[in-house]
Amino acid sequence: MQELRADDLGAIDKVLDQLDNLHSSPLVGRKIVELTRDLNYDLGELTRCVESDPALAAKILRIVNSSHYGLAHRTTNLRSALVWFGLRSLRLIALTFHLVDGLTTGLNRQLSYHFWRRAISMATVGARLSEKHADLERDDGYAAGLLCDLGVLALAQVVGDKYLALYEAASDNKELLELEHNEFGFCHPAVGARLLERWEFPEEIVAATAHHHEESPDVPPLTLCAQTSDVMADALWAPESPQLSVAQKLLETHYSTNSEGLVEMAELCKEDIRQNAELFGVRIHEQIDCDALRQAAQKQLVEASLESAVDLEASLQATWGG
Repeated sequence: MQELRADDLGAIDKVLDQLDNLHSSPLVGRKIVELTRDLNYDLGELTRCVESDPALAAKILRIVNSSHYGLAHRTTNLRSALVWFGLRSLRLIALTFHLVDGLTTGLNRQLSYHFWRRAISMATVGARLSEKHADLERDDGYAAGLLCDLGVLALAQVVGDKYLALYEAASDNKELLELEHNEFGFCHPAVGARLLERWEFPEEIVAATAHHHEESPDVPPLTLCAQTSDVMADALWAPESPQLSVAQKLLETHYSTNSEGLVEMAELCKEDIRQNAELFGVRIHEQIDCDALRQAAQKQLVEASLESAVDLEASLQATWGG
């Protein structure tokens, strides 16, 4: 991501100031953060705080009883659920639900649908990838994936139809970034990162949001996880996308996963995405086609092998003059 100048940051802050006028900050989420700053926090007070937001309480219970946590027995006790989460996960989930729910309210239906499908896909892949890295927490990978495109929501809320037209005109994320930069001087990853920074999210999640559309291997583990989740989210729903080869390279280089492993991950994520969509009350109409993904992956593997053979032959001819 291009380094932002002071006037770019000022322009982003003006957008977010307008957003604050449209949507209040997540008060319950922020109160949870304040209550849990002290490790000796009062669990009863925390429970009462969450209970003051019935929608959040219900979501916390749904999540803790989902396959994500793998409890042996379901629990309907909110106090017990909060203990299961732990402080970091609780903070992330509380703020994340408030943020995403608030910013998708009143949006264009198609944009909202695209956001949710992509965000849930990235969150699901992020959680799976986090399991493959010793320095990552599953909930961090999940939250980062869910929040990475938050800047799209912020711009859509503030700019309205003008941004919607720009969003619909873009054929892919690369073109969207170019259109955003031409129009505003900055792009949605910078807007999302600045918003998370203002609402005091962990620095590593802010960084992952800021750089998730880039392809830069020398980055912190969570940023790499977000970058891989980003291209995987494209490949899952569009196997013929050029992003499939990028995803394969990232998985092989950083996660010891070959093309068959990519398809196996897709099969696991397919069910996870359905379950995660239910947690958010989202209905995803399409189905991930794992067979088409396998065929596309094998085709790209064959094409890469042929290209390597041609390059080798050319090199030999150049060497031996033949």
